[in-house]
Amino acid sequence: MNEQKYTDHRGDLTFISNPFSEKSFNWKNIVTSSNTTKHTFRGMHYQKPNTELCKYVHVVKGAIIDFMENVHNGETETVDLKAGQSVYVPSHMFHGFLTLVPSTIVLYATTQDYVHENQVIKHWSANEIIKERILKETGGNLVISDKDKFAE
Repeated sequence: MNEQKYTDHRGDLTFISNPFSEKSFNWKNIVTSSNTTKHTFRGMHYQKPNTELCKYVHVVKGAIIDFMENVHNGETETVDLKAGQSVYVPSHMFHGFLTLVPSTIVLYATTQDYVHENQVIKHWSANEIIKERILKETGGNLVISDKDKFAE
């Protein structure tokens, strides 16, 4: 992603351009995730075929660990992001993130509408790499939704 940031006495203004536009890659939705508590976990989510979501994840405020797991081969990637940093999440990935500080704000753009009945949720502890990283960071004390907490 290409970002152009301007800072003055009022704060920051960031323009984010779409480097994929030449490939008919267009953002459909912009989602803001406001997380009041340190160690809030959201994920691991994936949309079934025909409703898969590519995501562009941008940390507006705070810091996160971003997690991606390939649905085809289990290959896993973790990325530490702080305010002003971003990562691209391909559509074939389970995706989630863990906040590292209170009041973290994450913005993400998606290429499709979210379709609740096509969502697949994988429990964070089902992947050893993700499990070890989360336990190291939190000791297992997460702020997590029931749907993510009780996922298989």
